[in-house]
Amino acid sequence: MQNILCVICVKPNTIWLEFLSKFTHYEIFVIVDDNSMNYKDMYPQYTNIKIIQIDNDTCRNANCKNSSTIIIHKDIIGWDKMVYYFSNIYTDYSKLWILEDDVFIYNEDTLLNIDLKYKDSDLLSSFCWNNPLGKNTDWHWNNITIQTPPPYYAAMVGCIRVSKDLMLKIKDYISEYKTMFFVEALFSTVCKTSQLKYDLPDELVNIFYRYDFKTEEINKVNAYHPIKDIYRHI
Repeated sequence: MQNILCVICVKPNTIWLEFLSKFTHYEIFVIVDDNSMNYKDMYPQYTNIKIIQIDNDTCRNANCKNSSTIIIHKDIIGWDKMVYYFSNIYTDYSKLWILEDDVFIYNEDTLLNIDLKYKDSDLLSSFCWNNPLGKNTDWHWNNITIQTPPPYYAAMVGCIRVSKDLMLKIKDYISEYKTMFFVEALFSTVCKTSQLKYDLPDELVNIFYRYDFKTEEINKVNAYHPIKDIYRHI
């Protein structure tokens, strides 16, 4: 089974598609949140990229919902569609890189080099902090409902790598409780409480909620989030 790379976006961007079209070691997927037009038909020239659009009700009916309602106030966004797709439709993979489209990586080698170091990990993220008693006094914990008992965990998820085993554990949670919970707590909590392998590569330390990266801070080895100006990526 080949490892795969998924970029989550609201709408596809030609700069990203050009960049991804040069990749040769990953099967490439772009999960598009917007359904106002058929983007697959719009970009037929990118033959190595699978552009995926999923109707909101399809996710809703599968209970793949509420991944980001505490900050976006929509029950279905690209993250919900990604979880639905890679836990129900396409499961022929071992490891799955997930990047939001405001993540910067220099090239495919950035991910390949991390893969070489962490071959067996079920989750890779920038950092992880824990909430051992399930307290709701800081961060977003007072707005997050998790049906399983603590401890809970959280991490930035702008750039993560997950295993098929972890995705299926998340699917099990959805099947039992008929919903997801905030994505920044979902992956790390399910991974840790399922006793799966979780590592924090140095190459992901620059995945933040907000940060104004200077050009001189950026190297070819690490991933960076957020760099929202796509023209800076070039």
